[in-house]
Amino acid sequence: MKSKLKEKRIIGIIMVSFVILVLICLLSNIFIIKKLERYEEYSPEQVNMEIESEDGYKYCILERDTGESIVSILKYTGSEIEIEVPENIDGYKVAFIESACFAYNENIEKVIIPETVEYMGPSVFGGCKKLNYVRMPESIEEAGQGLFLDTSDELVVYCKENSYMHTYVQEQNYSFELY
Repeated sequence: MKSKLKEKRIIGIIMVSFVILVLICLLSNIFIIKKLERYEEYSPEQVNMEIESEDGYKYCILERDTGESIVSILKYTGSEIEIEVPENIDGYKVAFIESACFAYNENIEKVIIPETVEYMGPSVFGGCKKLNYVRMPESIEEAGQGLFLDTSDELVVYCKENSYMHTYVQEQNYSFELY
């Protein structure tokens, strides 16, 4: 009797562990799936290889169906304290800032995002402990979850009234000021 009960407990523990593992896998892939959904509009021929600029931006150039080429910033590798993301890189409009682009940068205190940016991925500034000032443009139409996850308690996000980012910071309870 004891061995059957013990066997049922072990099977139960294995099943619960399996369910937890599946949930963790699904949740960890949410960011990847979201990124892939956005890139579905781009064929492999429309996505250029990763390039690195002299000022520390790793990026790729995407070509829209309209023929417009845009930049998607993948990662910032620089060490500046104050960053003004450029509107253009190599003559192409910066439109996307990808997941965890500035994440865990130990130097960044201030970032200004240009009016050309339309999308910001999840956790773009995650873990930037010194970050206390971010100016977000009205042009942003979508931002991923946890954009400012685990940043400084002194962070203030500057945004335009009634913009997407104004709604985002209010919903996420971040300190903000309107400009």
